Amino acid sequence: MAREKIFISYQRESADVAQRIHDALEVAGFDAWVDTDRIRHTDRWATSIDEALRAADRLVVLLTAKAAASREVFNEWFFFYDHRKPIHVVRIDGCELHYQLTPFQRLEWTADADPAAWTARTNELVTALRGSFAWPSGASPDDAVVTTTPFAPARTLLGVFTALQEAIRNPDRSVALTDEQLHDIHHHPARSVREYLLSCYAR
Repeated sequence: MAREKIFISYQRESADVAQRIHDALEVAGFDAWVDTDRIRHTDRWATSIDEALRAADRLVVLLTAKAAASREVFNEWFFFYDHRKPIHVVRIDGCELHYQLTPFQRLEWTADADPAAWTARTNELVTALRGSFAWPSGASPDDAVVTTTPFAPARTLLGVFTALQEAIRNPDRSVALTDEQLHDIHHHPARSVREYLLSCYAR
């Protein structure tokens, strides 16, 4: 029987915690994946991340204040969000959550823990990963076609309309837009019914 694949997303300051989680999940029988210094920022890094994200069954995202501000961490959890794959949030020291992650169940951790507390934490995470996962109603496609983030790809106005249209046509997808891109849509005089309807979806 194939082991369930778990992708661990983290910001570099949490590398030790990510590695400890990786080791604990491996012991628990999961096929856990975490990037390492051997591939980080090499020519293979982006390819390895892409392959691991696509192969993974679930994602564990370690959220700290720095992780919440990380483009790479956003890209990783948004890939799972966009593909409606299970996301398990581990929030450390009560950092601020992106509003799209708010509906998801999460574990609340502190930065420091003694061995007994660490064992209890990892056991709780293992239990969550072994359980069933239901997509939160507050994060349904109907509730959030557009995710607002400064990490959205640069696009022309035509590109923004095209990306938005593709997300609306596919009920299992979302589109990431910046505040500026949303502003451009809202203040662009609609030249067709299509542009008018798309601008309404983006409100």
